[in-house]
Amino acid sequence: MYFNDFPLKIFSVTSNRYFPEHRDNRLSVGNSYVFSNETGADDSLTSIARQPTDERPLLHIGFGFWFNFDLIAKRKSSYAIILDIDPNLTNYFYCFSVAIRQSISRIDFIELFIALLRRYKLTESIQMIHHETHLRALLISFLTKAESWLSTAANYQFIKEMFLTQKIAFSLFDITDNSKHLDIASWLENKTFLFSLDTLYLTNIYEWLCNHGNFIAKKAYQNFIQYLLALSNRLIVVDAFYPIQGATPGTGPPQRVSIGRMPNLKKESHRISLATRQPIRIGIRHALVFDSH
Repeated sequence: MYFNDFPLKIFSVTSNRYFPEHRDNRLSVGNSYVFSNETGADDSLTSIARQPTDERPLLHIGFGFWFNFDLIAKRKSSYAIILDIDPNLTNYFYCFSVAIRQSISRIDFIELFIALLRRYKLTESIQMIHHETHLRALLISFLTKAESWLSTAANYQFIKEMFLTQKIAFSLFDITDNSKHLDIASWLENKTFLFSLDTLYLTNIYEWLCNHGNFIAKKAYQNFIQYLLALSNRLIVVDAFYPIQGATPGTGPPQRVSIGRMPNLKKESHRISLATRQPIRIGIRHALVFDSH
């Protein structure tokens, strides 16, 4: 196995040692983000496809779940490590890994995946999915979605082969926990002969931290990215972030791609012009914030 010495506990795709214990203690219904509501994902995938690749095999690191497979298929990553803070995602990773390894086609995978989720009563724990029919419709739509890994038999086979050869790993990890950052960075540095760190998917973690985190958590998040950027000056960083303070227009945060640099983590703020009654954007660092409490 390629990740035996990884500093975090790795979930094995060939065992169920985490399952179903986490199912019995899963988070409250609706709290697991298996799928993403981020906007602009197709543009992100088109953008990263144009980026050059290293001669060494490519490593993908990502948080969240489903969109990681789109990135992996697009970049033809040789290895992948999927991380997340949600213990319930280990159950979805287990069901996904069983379905992808046992299926013989894309349709077969969809049916096996749904059957496993139904068996373990996991469909009701998926954020934004209200019924099994909704889940099936969403998965079927991926078959004709151009940038989806399920859109072609070749991409399906590519992801399947990665699971069969155990080149995809899953581990629980809180990115705001500084205690493991250096261990992970050191592990990656020691593996430079094996692969090149190519892509990092951060989903909307920093957006969440802007609303719920504190200064220490935000700093830890940035430190983790800096560690990885120090290892690869061409690292493709994909995240999702509302650029305007307080702007949540009823859609998910827009994705953006940053090459070899930290994403912009400053929000702009709106104020209203008394003359035109039109919003004026100002940098958040220049805005005065009054606390009424």
